[in-house]
Amino acid sequence: MFTDDIKRAIDTCISLNIPFAVYSTPSDNNITFFANPSSPEESKAYLDGRNEFVVNFFNNDYPYTIGIQPETTASELLQISPNIEPKAYPEISPWTRDTEYLQYCSQAHQIIQELKRAGGKTVLSRVITGVMIRKNSDVIEEYFNCNPNAFCYAYMTRETGCWLGATPEILYKHKRENKYFETMSLAGTRLNSMHEYPWDYK
Repeated sequence: MFTDDIKRAIDTCISLNIPFAVYSTPSDNNITFFANPSSPEESKAYLDGRNEFVVNFFNNDYPYTIGIQPETTASELLQISPNIEPKAYPEISPWTRDTEYLQYCSQAHQIIQELKRAGGKTVLSRVITGVMIRKNSDVIEEYFNCNPNAFCYAYMTRETGCWLGATPEILYKHKRENKYFETMSLAGTRLNSMHEYPWDYK
């Protein structure tokens, strides 16, 4: 459940460009928030066993993995925020116009023809722009509420800007009693929807 402190802390972090992470696990009403106001310009992950929120990309162009350290809670951040100078924002240019529908249909048709010829898979996205008149924290809270059975997250770093997402996929689940871990991949491929065709190796 989002508290007033968490919502105010999210909006404060976004306005001052302070790295933060907020998340909830599936079927859990607890919201975890922490911020890293003293982080240097690079939000580096330590990956040494300490608590941190780690962000990585398929094609990571940075010489490091991004991480957000749990330096302050929401209430602690609100106490020190009057003394924090806004940090420089990343140079991120937002999309200014929608993908035209006919252009999108044409691209989809071309991709379908290529996949029929050569196989494989791809994801085609369409940009839809708009003007947001609500607080960032209200949008994040509503998004979490709409996805109660997923891992929901929002984070911001100076390298990436602010991101929001939800996934039902379990990346890692550790069973301490038998020293096994479980993972889940929802993005496997099956050549045909009929059950005699197995999923691919992934």
